[in-house]
Parts: sequence; C-alpha cells; structure tokens
Amino acid sequence: MLLICNLPSAFAGEIGKISANISKNQLNAYEISGAFTGKPEYSSRHVYDFAYNSWRLISTGGKISFPVKLDGHEKVYAKFKWAGWGAETLVNIYFNDQLVAFGHEVHGHAWNSPSTDTFEILPNGCADDCKITLELNARSPMVLFLKNLTLTDNQSEITGNIEE
Repeated sequence: MLLICNLPSAFAGEIGKISANISKNQLNAYEISGAFTGKPEYSSRHVYDFAYNSWRLISTGGKISFPVKLDGHEKVYAKFKWAGWGAETLVNIYFNDQLVAFGHEVHGHAWNSPSTDTFEILPNGCADDCKITLELNARSPMVLFLKNLTLTDNQSEITGNIEE
C-alpha cells in the first residue's frame, strides 16, 4: 500500500518539501508538505526506480514533475538534494515548461554525501496547476539519485542557472 503523507513545513522560510520514504528498494510513501499538492508525476513507469534510499531517474529524457501551488510568491528557491557522477549526470529543470537549468552537472554520493543545488524559480502569477519538472538530460550516460526537493522563499546561495 502506498501512502502519501502531508506534513506541515518545519523550517522558517520553507514553503514545502517532498521526499520518498524507501526501504528495501521499494517506495513506502511520498512525504509531502506545504506548497506541494500531490505525488510526483512521471513521464513513464520505465524512467524511474527506487534504490539506495533515493528515487532514481534511470532513463535519458525521463521526467519527474512535482505539482505545486505557489500563490503569493514572487520568487521561490528550489533546493534539490541529489547525487550523481558530475559531468556524467546531467539534468534539465523546468517550471511550467519554462527552462530553469539545462545540462546541469549533479555531484555527490547517494549513500552518505549527496550534494545540494538551489535554483531560482519565478512563479509569474502561476497559483494552481504549476509544476517543477526534473529531466535526465539526453546526453547523460548515468542515472540521477534524488533525495528530496525543498522550496523556500528565502534567498540562499543560488548554485544553478540556465546553462547551454
């Protein structure tokens, strides 16, 4: 049985967080709070799996979209906690089909030291039916390990920008 937990945001400035509760390489539940409005949506059931207490994008061009409600926010900062093989793990990020980052290298180790990268998102009046989409770039030969995605309205160090 898959559970979806909707928890209140716990930190000042945090407006939402989503993560997957995984054991024995199986999804137990998505843990969802704040601005996130439902479970992730995948481009296909063949683009992801669960391993190393992460959910993984395993197929180039594979997408995972996170439905959000961002009314009342002029800027939002999307903080991805993830792991990959640097130049071997490339991701694209979109907000409602608008490019936020292209070919961003993901570093970190899935077991004990994932990295964190933060990207600025401008909701531009999008209140309902908004989506943040993460795509494994078509040039990426390696998978992406995703731990969680946290949204804040406090500016922190922006580590990612649009890259060509």
